[in-house]
Amino acid sequence: MNKNQQIILGLIGLVLIFVIFKGLRDSLKNMFATVGLGTSISEDKTEAQIEKTEKKADEFSPLYWQKKVKGKGASLIKQATTDEYIQTIYDGIGFFKDSPEQILGVFRKLKYKTQVSWIADNWQKKHKSDLQAWLSDRLDTESQREAYLQILSITKNLPTGFLTQIK
Repeated sequence: MNKNQQIILGLIGLVLIFVIFKGLRDSLKNMFATVGLGTSISEDKTEAQIEKTEKKADEFSPLYWQKKVKGKGASLIKQATTDEYIQTIYDGIGFFKDSPEQILGVFRKLKYKTQVSWIADNWQKKHKSDLQAWLSDRLDTESQREAYLQILSITKNLPTGFLTQIK
């Protein structure tokens, strides 16, 4: 065997060792996560996506809907509907059982970022807390974190909601 073949075999061996150790590390990480020690690989990926998306989520600001946009007004929802949505979100977190699908359903009904902000503003007035922080804190299991990521994705992709006012 010449020197080039030895180098190639050595590199192949290093790659195989790397792949084996990475697979072993990932398996151990997931195994520990199943018994409550640490987080799984998929949980880590979800958390990384949440962190990246949360930084850009200004639609959860109670002030967003109040922006002054020349010649345009914020598209909102009726107060009764707002109160209903806030109660639905609040009831989605129970003492024994949570229903992230129920919370997700509210955000799927919203058409504009201004409506998300309007709900966040009313939430803050009623519950004296930040809606986004409350959701992030309460939706804490792996499947609930995925639902929270869906909420962030839905709201991020909504149109602004600043529409031309009729004169």
